[in-house]
Amino acid sequence: GGEGGEGARKRAAAKLIHLGEGSLTVVTTVGDEYLCLAGEDGAVRFYDMSFRLEAWFEDLEAGPVTSVSFALQKASQQQRPGEQSRLDFSTPDFVVGTLRAFVVGMEASLFEEVDADARRGTLLVQGMADEAHGLAMHPHRTELAIASYSGTIYLWDYESKVLLMVRQFDASRFRPRCLAYSPGSNSGACLAVGFTSGLIKLVEPGTLEDLATFKNGHDPVTTCCFSPRGDFLAAADADHHVYLHKLVLEEAAGDEGGGGSSVGTPPGIRASWSYLGRHRSHSAPITGLAFAMRENGEQALVSVSEDRFMVEYDLADSSTEDGVLLLDEPKRIEQTAHPTACCFHPLLGQGEEKDFEDRIITANSDFKVLQWNADNKSCRRTSLAPQFGGPMAKLIPLAPEVPKPLAKGPTTNSPKSGGGGGGDDLAGGSDGVLEEDSALEELQRVLEPKKPYVAYHTANKVVGLCKLPLDGNPAASAAVIGHPAQVSYMCASFDGCFLATSGGADCCVNLWSTHLEVVAACEASSYELQPGEHLNRLLTSEALPFARMLEGGATDEKGSELDQLIDFFFYAQLKTQGEDTTAPRDIRHAVPLKEIPSLMCALGF
Repeated sequence: GGEGGEGARKRAAAKLIHLGEGSLTVVTTVGDEYLCLAGEDGAVRFYDMSFRLEAWFEDLEAGPVTSVSFALQKASQQQRPGEQSRLDFSTPDFVVGTLRAFVVGMEASLFEEVDADARRGTLLVQGMADEAHGLAMHPHRTELAIASYSGTIYLWDYESKVLLMVRQFDASRFRPRCLAYSPGSNSGACLAVGFTSGLIKLVEPGTLEDLATFKNGHDPVTTCCFSPRGDFLAAADADHHVYLHKLVLEEAAGDEGGGGSSVGTPPGIRASWSYLGRHRSHSAPITGLAFAMRENGEQALVSVSEDRFMVEYDLADSSTEDGVLLLDEPKRIEQTAHPTACCFHPLLGQGEEKDFEDRIITANSDFKVLQWNADNKSCRRTSLAPQFGGPMAKLIPLAPEVPKPLAKGPTTNSPKSGGGGGGDDLAGGSDGVLEEDSALEELQRVLEPKKPYVAYHTANKVVGLCKLPLDGNPAASAAVIGHPAQVSYMCASFDGCFLATSGGADCCVNLWSTHLEVVAACEASSYELQPGEHLNRLLTSEALPFARMLEGGATDEKGSELDQLIDFFFYAQLKTQGEDTTAPRDIRHAVPLKEIPSLMCALGF
C-alpha cells in the first residue's frame, strides 16, 4: 500500500544498453568515475557513469572472468621523454581472476598498447581449473607432475616452486587421471599418463611431448605404475582389468638407429613397448596395484580389490601369445572387511638382523594392517592401523635417503631405454646384452635397506606417517588434516623427504616435508612410565603402549581390564597344560594361538 507502492508497480525500462557478450559476473565501480563490467566473454570493460565506453581489455585470453580486484591507489604514470598520453583513461592497477584458474595483473596503461600480446597483462598465478587426481614425482630430480581433469599436465620444480612446463590436451577427449614416472634412468626416461577414456600415453618428461600411445580399453584408467627396472608398465581400469606392457629392445635395422618410443636409446638399439594383454583379475574396484623387486632379484606385481582377493601376476611367462598370466590362484585375504591399499614391505635390517622373507602389506576397512608372506600368501601379522580419519587408502614405503646412480660413466654412453626406462640394466652397443655389473648395481639399489617408515593417506582429509615394523603401537604414527574433504592421491619424492597430495574436487595440491624424527621420538616416549604406572613380570616396557589402550590404562589395580587380562593369561596357560595335571607348570610369556578366541571372548569381544 502507500503512494510509493503504486508508483513502483508502474516502473518500466526506458532504455536498454547492450554492454557485453554473455553473462556478466563482475559489476563494480572504480571511484566515482567508471563502471567496470566483466563476464564469461573474458573481457574487462570500463564505462563512464553515462554508460559510454571508455576502455576495454579484450585480449586477455585467460578464460571467463570471475573476479576483478583493484589496488587502493592509482599507480604513478611515468611517461617517456617526448611522449604524451593518448588517452585520459586512468584507473588503479587491477588483477583479474578467471574460470581457468588464471590470475592476471593489469595496468591502465596497457590499454594504449598497439600490440595485442602486450595488452594481455602479466600472468601472476596459473592454477588448476578442474579436479586434480594424478601426481608423480621424478625418480631423480625435484620435479612434480600434476594431472588435472581440465586436460592439463603441469610440471613443477617443487624445490624452487617454479612452473617448468604445461601441456594442454583437449579435455573433451583426453582427461588425464593418473601419472607414473619410469624409474630406470638418471634423466627419467618417460612419464606415463592414464586418461579417463582408457588411453595411456608415454610422454617425454622434460617437454611432455608424445613418445607412444596405447589404446587397449574404453574404461577410465584409475592407476598405473612401472616395475622397479622400468621394463614393465601395469595399469588398472574402472572395469577391474589389469593391463600389462613390456619394454622390448632390439637391434635397429640398417640406418634406422635408436628410436621407437624411447629416449636416449644406445646407438643401434631400438626400444618399443609390446602390449601383453589384460586380465579381469577382480570383480570389484581395484584398490591397490604394486610392483616390487624380490630378494632373489625377480620382479613381482600384485593387486588387491574390494572383492577381498589378492592376485599375483606371472611377469616371466606373460607374453603377447599367452596374454597376462597369474602366478597362483587368487588368494582370499578378507572375510568381512574390504582391502583398501597394498604395498610390499621394505627389507629392513642389516646382516643377521635383516628381514628373512618378502612380505606384502594390506590395509582394510576395519582399521587393520595385515602382513602376508609373498610366497605362500600366509598371514604373518595382523595389527591395528592408525585410526585418524578413516581406513588407509594408499601406502608408500619411503625410499633410500640418497639413491645410488644407476649407470657408470657419462650419460651419453649410458644405456637407457626411454619408453619405459628399463635400459639401465642393458649393455651399451648394438648387441643389447645384459651387463652383469650394471644389473647387480640396479639390484643393489632396489634392495638397499629403506627408511623404516611408510607414508599413507585416508580417503578423506588425513595424511600421515607410520614407523616400521607395523606392530599396532598408536604412538608410532602421526597424521595431519591435509585437505578439507577428499584426498585423491599421494606420491613421495625420490629421497623420501617430501610428500605431495591432491585433493581431487578442491583443485589443490599440497606439498609436505617429512620429519621422521618426530615420529621416532613419539614412539620412544610411549615406552616410558607415566605417573601411576609400574612394571611387573608381565607388563614390560614394550607392552606399555598397548596396555594404555585398555580401559583404566596401564595399571593392574584390582578389577581393571589389565588385571583381568593377567588373570585370563594365566588361566590360558593352565588350560594348555590341563587343569588337572600334576606335572610342574611351564608358564611361558606367550598365549597359545588356539586360546586367543577364548581370551578375547572373556574380555567381552
